[in-house]
Amino acid sequence: MPASTPTTVLDTLIKNLGDASAGDRYRLSFELHPADGGGNGHTVVPFAVEKLNDDEYLIYIYENNLPNRFDVALRVNRTTQEWSYVGTTAPDKPLEKYRGDATSNNLRLMSWRYHTGLPKDPGDIDRIGRVFDTKLAAAGTFQSTAPALQSSDSMMQFDLSGEGYLLVTRSDGKRAGYDLGTGQWIAEIDGAQEVPIALGMGLNTPSAVHIPHSAGMTYSVQVASRETAFGNTQGAADVNIAGPGFGMNVKDLVLDAPVAQGAVVTTDVPDLMALDVDPDNKRLTFTPGTDDAEAPTLTMAVSFRNGSDYSVDVRSVAVAPGHAVGLTFDENTNTIAIEGNGADAVTYQVDVRRINSDGTVDQFSDSVSDGGAAGVRLTVGEEWTGEGAPVVETIQESTLPAPEAVPGPSASAFAHVAQEGETLAAGTTLDHPLVNDNPDALVFATQDVTAAGADAATYSMPVGVAYQPDLNRWSLVSQDGSTAIPAGAGFNVLVAQPNEHTFVHTATAENIDASWTVIDHPLANDNPDVLLLVTPRQDGAESALIDAPLGVWYDNEMGRWAILRQDQDAMPANAAFNVMIMAAGDNASVHRASAQNTSANQTEFQHPLANNAPDAHLFVTANFNPSGRGGTLNNHPAAVSYNAEQGRWAIANVDQAAIPDAASFNVFIFAPYAAPASGSETEEMGDETGDDSGAQSEPNGYNVENQWGGDDAPWNPGGVWVIGGRADQRVVA
Repeated sequence: MPASTPTTVLDTLIKNLGDASAGDRYRLSFELHPADGGGNGHTVVPFAVEKLNDDEYLIYIYENNLPNRFDVALRVNRTTQEWSYVGTTAPDKPLEKYRGDATSNNLRLMSWRYHTGLPKDPGDIDRIGRVFDTKLAAAGTFQSTAPALQSSDSMMQFDLSGEGYLLVTRSDGKRAGYDLGTGQWIAEIDGAQEVPIALGMGLNTPSAVHIPHSAGMTYSVQVASRETAFGNTQGAADVNIAGPGFGMNVKDLVLDAPVAQGAVVTTDVPDLMALDVDPDNKRLTFTPGTDDAEAPTLTMAVSFRNGSDYSVDVRSVAVAPGHAVGLTFDENTNTIAIEGNGADAVTYQVDVRRINSDGTVDQFSDSVSDGGAAGVRLTVGEEWTGEGAPVVETIQESTLPAPEAVPGPSASAFAHVAQEGETLAAGTTLDHPLVNDNPDALVFATQDVTAAGADAATYSMPVGVAYQPDLNRWSLVSQDGSTAIPAGAGFNVLVAQPNEHTFVHTATAENIDASWTVIDHPLANDNPDVLLLVTPRQDGAESALIDAPLGVWYDNEMGRWAILRQDQDAMPANAAFNVMIMAAGDNASVHRASAQNTSANQTEFQHPLANNAPDAHLFVTANFNPSGRGGTLNNHPAAVSYNAEQGRWAIANVDQAAIPDAASFNVFIFAPYAAPASGSETEEMGDETGDDSGAQSEPNGYNVENQWGGDDAPWNPGGVWVIGGRADQRVVA
């Protein structure tokens, strides 16, 4: 019951705490007075009320920032309806004086039952809880004096109840959240807020992300693992999302923490998962990491001022790597759609709950099979009487993109430096076992201005690749056909064999449109989130050279990627390109230039595989509109460089031109090639596992070190030690 005035809070607690058999308990949330700026919200557990006199009362609370203290209390005056408390939202935050009255609306109670049962973050009380509690009160479930729902269309709230990073990208391309490699706060969206979540356990849990919402905007949420606080290699996490009139939750994600294994590795990178949220259409899509399957529970609750409210759980959905599952509530037809994009039949465990306007509750809980179709649709409106099962139909065509496939470690990289006395007038010949006598190899190159050390030279023309059959060697060649590559110019070279992820694309009259050539490939079609690496190639005298910087862009109308001339001149026929397709994560990511990471012609790149890794080989292709959002040209040849003092790589315009704000680059990272020893077998890197404090001890339990010391931290109602923690956590000394 979200009581929201001091007297209703006080009276509700007196009645509830005095009833040993009460079926529910409450948490207490508060924030700064609007006159003091508002915000800085905090949630605590009330466990007793003391009457000082006819006017003054103390509400004793368990404050997770003050563990093992039982004398902490809010002061409430029944007559004036004023309340006050001095506290902090986190141990490292300054003390704040919280205060309020009957009109400030900044002190609220919330049911523990609905906190743990519905997808709301601790501050999301007004959006959904008031209507649910009001209707349940009408049914006699428990008493409520809550006002009607005050839904807001002005804020989206995202939080991760686990150890990881959360990055939200809005459909206009702007982001808010945490850099998935460094954890640094990103606030490209006006009005985005970083809202600390005080867990009291010292866990590596990020602050919540609050974003002003405008109608029509959608959101892509990336969730990445990070090092856990207590050395365990896996962390369980939930993603909670609240918006106008709805809440969403993806529970029981398993984030595999990265394990350091040297400067550059191709395994043990952050586990990366993605959610796509369409608030206006009440749609949630989940895609697991590309290496691991997941079996999350998807939950959605929707609330309306008039009519019934609904909640739906789709429990423990098995989602294979690169696949996806979607959950949609269509408020126009009162239908629930559950979709997948795999080829096999799926049986979903579904729980539906309808809270009617008169307070009665209808429930359905059963398994539902799609019979090998794309999904199922349940009709839960007036057609469903509440008795028996709702009408279930199969969905024949999925609206989800095709499953992603990720290339394995089939590409290898090395560094090449142009030498004096090269025989090519406008090129430099490669001499390496990966490419020698290998005309079928697909070769990619990016200039590395630090590859040659102090003797490095730069080259300001675009570079392609060509095979010299007379020498049985590959070469890097100037794309204007005449400008010599100077001695000391360094390049990172990537070599792959043709496969479903790596191929040759040729521009033809059929696929050229103005300054670009459209790629038609099953891994890229209708998939705006894949990343493309492109290098021009010269296949004999008929191949057209392109003396302009290249990039890629996604045509949302066509659902196709294209290779783009950034000078916007016409794309010539017979231009050929080596293309590699990868999913974001592992060794591929998008880097976006911003005021925070860019200076003049360089933009600093952060990634766990690249940071403090001077031997890493980076490859870049400009991306005009990552994920089909935004659009920024960078009509300059790009290179990479390593700053040894900072231990960071950067992307640079070699012609010294400033990098535009929001210019984006696909960045592929590979470890140096190491020739296998004769007769040796490749050894797998072993996991370095720390102590198991914080490890999962049973399906619903975690043993988590109590960093505050002592073994007498109190159990609060509901068996949850800290706000936002997992149900059934146990505190150990």
